[in-house]
Amino acid sequence: MNFLVVSTDALHTDAIVGYLSQSNKVCCTQTTTSYLEACHLCQNHKPEIIILDYEMLAMAQAHWIYTLRQIPMMETASFITLVADIRPAELARIIANHASAILHVHESKEYFQHKLFEETRMPLYLSPRIKATIGLIPPNGNPLYTLSKTELQIAALLTQGLNNKEIANELFRSPLTIEDHRKSIKEKLCLTGGKSALLTYLIPYTQWLIEIHKNP
Repeated sequence: MNFLVVSTDALHTDAIVGYLSQSNKVCCTQTTTSYLEACHLCQNHKPEIIILDYEMLAMAQAHWIYTLRQIPMMETASFITLVADIRPAELARIIANHASAILHVHESKEYFQHKLFEETRMPLYLSPRIKATIGLIPPNGNPLYTLSKTELQIAALLTQGLNNKEIANELFRSPLTIEDHRKSIKEKLCLTGGKSALLTYLIPYTQWLIEIHKNP
């Protein structure tokens, strides 16, 4: 495996490289602090796995994943992101851009030393702190299972921080239609209160909702 580590923290970069060097499956590990250099390395060396360090904001990480995937032959690369602050809407955008793993910075050692090189892995790995925030699956009988296909799509987009107008553009509907669906979702989930009540309910199921949205 060939790796590219993008980080502005030299000590943290050294730690990641140290973890990777312990495996005989790692052929090459390159590092950079620059977006332009990262693009150059992807164009010329085609790393199989890119690690984006926690010094970046999660929103920036999602943008990096999207843009680096546009480079020829980088479409199938795996992206691992490290975050220090758990911000569900930002994490949802990373998931939507098909990251392979999202790790809290304090939980990265176990992943790099063991789980990264397991023969079989889930399509998306969430470290424990991340999973506790956005990676739950609704239990049997949860009213989320009563939502329509459109309502589930809207719920997924809400967790990504989109407003009614943005969701309307995404689904080619009117903002008023989206608002009606939001009211219906709240009624089915038996929620009262403002818009924050709905988002608070949905956030723990962010990963599940996004997977439903990607594969309706």
